[in-house]
Amino acid sequence: MERSGAIRQILALARPENRAYAEQVEPAAETRHAKVAQTLEAARLRRIDRVTAEVVVALRHAGVRAIVLKGPVFAEWLYRDGTTRSYDDSDVMVAPAQAGHAADVLRSLGFEPWVEPSDAYSEAMAAKHAACWARDWPGGALVDLHDSLAGACADKATVWAALTRETVTMRVGDALVEGTGPAANALIVALHAANNGPGHARSLEDLSRALELADAGTWAAAARLAAEAENVRLRQEVERLRGAGGGNE
Repeated sequence: MERSGAIRQILALARPENRAYAEQVEPAAETRHAKVAQTLEAARLRRIDRVTAEVVVALRHAGVRAIVLKGPVFAEWLYRDGTTRSYDDSDVMVAPAQAGHAADVLRSLGFEPWVEPSDAYSEAMAAKHAACWARDWPGGALVDLHDSLAGACADKATVWAALTRETVTMRVGDALVEGTGPAANALIVALHAANNGPGHARSLEDLSRALELADAGTWAAAARLAAEAENVRLRQEVERLRGAGGGNE
């Protein structure tokens, strides 16, 4: 039984003189419950961020440039109002020429290839753009190692050059890392919304916030990136969002 349902049952059995007091207690109990859940989620995200920092720093020491995507980047860009933006793994992109070296670094950190049960990386769906790595899973850490963008038809080196042309420096965990820039972020937000469909609440929330925050120039740059990546569907989607009023002038 849900916590609130149990409290309501107790209220129904309570004596009238105690009911008013109990009715004041219920919202307070629910508030404490929400705060505990928020604290636990924040701790979970900090653990993921520490893994991201560990991986990026290890790659850097091995001479591999790594760019952080999605999770903490979207949280910093789109959720500055204090709303928690959840994520479940570390998304890191490397140059396709260094993907093999990056895989060796992950192995040295205790990661092993992991088959994602949702077939998110199946080549039957699109050209392979990432591989999932796990350490002490379940319950440990997951890293998505990207060397391209989902749905991109251009060669991977071209996609890498386009997405890493403009990056930002940000703190993730205890390290300063490179993250994708505004145009790449807008592109990835639109990609996720298009791929995940209207039933995926987090993707839609990301897109809604991006439409509010990103200006017209950012969406125009995102459309150019989609063209460079030769992702026709995504370019059409970004153009549609621009035409529908995406971005502030």
